[in-house]
Amino acid sequence: MHTTISIIAIGWLLLASTGSAEGLYSRKSAVLQVTAKDFDQKIKNTYNASIVEFYAPWCGHCKNLKPAFEKAAKNLEGIAQVAAVNCDDEENKEFCGRMGVQGFPTLKTVRPGGTFGKPIISDYMGGRSAGDIAEAAKALLPNYVTRLQDKEWTSWLEKNNDTAKAILFSDKGTTSALIKSLANDFYESIEVIQVRDKETAINEVFGITKYPTLVILPGGDKEAVIYDGDLKRPGMLAFFGQYGKVRGVPAKGGKKSKSSTEPDKKASSAFSKASKSQESAEASSSVATASTITIEEPDFTESPDPFVTPEATPIAVPIPEPVTSFETLEELQSKCLGPKTNTCVLALVHDIQDADTITALASLASISQKHTRRGDHLFPFYTVPTTNPAFAAIQKALNMDSSTQLHLVAINSKRNWWRQHDSSKGWNVVAIESWIDGIRLGDSKKNKLPEDILSESTSSGSDVPSAPDATSSAASESSSLAHGEL
Repeated sequence: MHTTISIIAIGWLLLASTGSAEGLYSRKSAVLQVTAKDFDQKIKNTYNASIVEFYAPWCGHCKNLKPAFEKAAKNLEGIAQVAAVNCDDEENKEFCGRMGVQGFPTLKTVRPGGTFGKPIISDYMGGRSAGDIAEAAKALLPNYVTRLQDKEWTSWLEKNNDTAKAILFSDKGTTSALIKSLANDFYESIEVIQVRDKETAINEVFGITKYPTLVILPGGDKEAVIYDGDLKRPGMLAFFGQYGKVRGVPAKGGKKSKSSTEPDKKASSAFSKASKSQESAEASSSVATASTITIEEPDFTESPDPFVTPEATPIAVPIPEPVTSFETLEELQSKCLGPKTNTCVLALVHDIQDADTITALASLASISQKHTRRGDHLFPFYTVPTTNPAFAAIQKALNMDSSTQLHLVAINSKRNWWRQHDSSKGWNVVAIESWIDGIRLGDSKKNKLPEDILSESTSSGSDVPSAPDATSSAASESSSLAHGEL
């Protein structure tokens, strides 16, 4: 009995002496070290996209995650921030409680607010590989890259001719995270444009024959400058820096909120209880492994892996403003299935609080808001809940799986086609905007629209066209090279 107690005591002392002395990540690590005191300065009040891990040094899941998290941080250097908060430090415990941390590791994403509003902090529920983490972080980047077509060239050039402009000529229909990060950094001083190789007139003006090629228009009467360095972030950052300035930290407007400054005793208490429970479970497990003596299981269990824990349910959110909802089948037919209606994007929703649905609607809202700010015309987005008779009509006519929580489809009754988003691609901004861009650029296969969901006036529509009705420029994102290459 005494031997057992001694071994347990030694185990606890070892954990205590090594667990809280220092964090998992060294000063040389690519992972940014953050504390309660500097979280706002380094994460919240910046223009940077961030993914933040809340961890405890003694946590087994945290140790297992460390290699992938550090790899993601290295691959995302300069593009997005990968940060960590040691919740075992006394100065951070209360803060971790306010952030809703009840198990380790807990990961949260921070979509920058910057120029256009407050940052959005959300639970990360994705995979644990370096690639999964990197893709999630890149999806948080705001997209300030404008897609330019031949027909818009003259009018665009006449506007703000005195400001510097960077033009990326590309043979790809997507926008890389690297160019998006540079557009974000220089948002206030350099307008970033992407031109497809198919836009022959603009390409001929600059004599572009290889892709990708980066050109800077310094502004005014100054001649264009072609970048001849490596298409990687360090060289491109220096090149941009010759013609513009990286914007600074956003101004802190208004009073500080309770969530970021004042103690939340309830949340802090819940965090402490959950933290002690997990630490106790892992300590007991460690001691039992180190000795041959059998120790009874404690009357609690280790906090479940937060990547799959049922407690980590999405927060209830309203439908974002840019995504409006149909009330009747007749309204759907008049706005999206009439003889003169153009493309509509419809989200068929089973459960408005489903995690994928929340992500998809937030992504659609983000895309819509971005194009609205820039004055671009884009497809209208609508939700169709199960309570709407249109839901069953569309699901049946398009032969959709009734067990799936969410379907995202684009419909054009005037040209008699429809296309569904592949759910395996994900529901984040990157996946959805890439899907939309593919439709508009003619890079996607379309299906013929069944007649039984059309109004009488449109049931005699034409065959599926070979190209979509692309009416405006589009900005899309891609999961390009993780090391910051185009």
